[in-house]
Amino acid sequence: MTRGSGACPRKLFAVRRSFSSAFNFPNQPLSLSPKMSASPMFGSAATDALLNVAAFQSHLRTEQLGRCLVYRRSTPTTMAVAKHEADEGAPHGTVVFADEQTSGLASKDHRTWSSRAGGNIYTTILLRSQSFADIKRAVIATPVAIAIACKREGVDAKVKWPNDVWIGSKKLSGLILHSDFMGTEAIGRLGVGINVNEDMSTNPSAAVQLNAISVSQAAGRPIDREKFFAVFLNELEALLYNDDAGVLAEYRRLSLLTGAVTVFPNGVEHAGHPATVVGIDDNFLLRVRRPDGKEEVLSNQEVTVRPANL
Repeated sequence: MTRGSGACPRKLFAVRRSFSSAFNFPNQPLSLSPKMSASPMFGSAATDALLNVAAFQSHLRTEQLGRCLVYRRSTPTTMAVAKHEADEGAPHGTVVFADEQTSGLASKDHRTWSSRAGGNIYTTILLRSQSFADIKRAVIATPVAIAIACKREGVDAKVKWPNDVWIGSKKLSGLILHSDFMGTEAIGRLGVGINVNEDMSTNPSAAVQLNAISVSQAAGRPIDREKFFAVFLNELEALLYNDDAGVLAEYRRLSLLTGAVTVFPNGVEHAGHPATVVGIDDNFLLRVRRPDGKEEVLSNQEVTVRPANL
């Protein structure tokens, strides 16, 4: 991706009134618009902490990612907000952040992503490039950046092919990518959900209680969400400026899927078959060897793969 100033156009302030606020961070002290205090998103009666934008900025080391921040207290999904921002001309690296999503999107089968208010990260990152390969690289780089941010907190997180992050046997984060072209420009909306400070054992969904974990639960202490979010973006931008080989090398280093696994056809949870991971090829496909010695090349569009002991 092309480096640049990452400045957020001033016009974004003018078009964000009663529904959202935009912040411009051109590597200088934060200056808040007087209109922000009147925005309904700050009038919520919820007791959980809102994003501390100034603290987030203090940890941000990027040139572009997060330099334009659109922040909503609550929204159905940040993906829809990012689509609107893209249509309005928001620059590469614009980040939409919400403390809560009421209809968060997941990556498969039109599922929703549990997005309760409670100190997690629900965000969509707007990516623009002349090459779709740059957008595609973000799918590989994002879970790597999340895992690295976790390790900075002393938490051993692993990347689970294709784009989840797990801690132990439980899911920490997931992503979804929507992309299209506007003229000759590829535009990607990268939606990311990371469980940071929520106690997942209190989630109303039994499945979430059983299968999800947060960084704070793994660390045994509260996590500075603003710092974690900034570190994630710092690492992600560095990876996006890398080449595919460099990103794949980091992905392979952090991969959860090694040794024995179980391969499930998507949507058929009871019909898994055993296999042994050979590796992730240069096309980001998973190579496995079946018990009869035959190798398979797997696409995440067709199968789900889990460690054999899960």
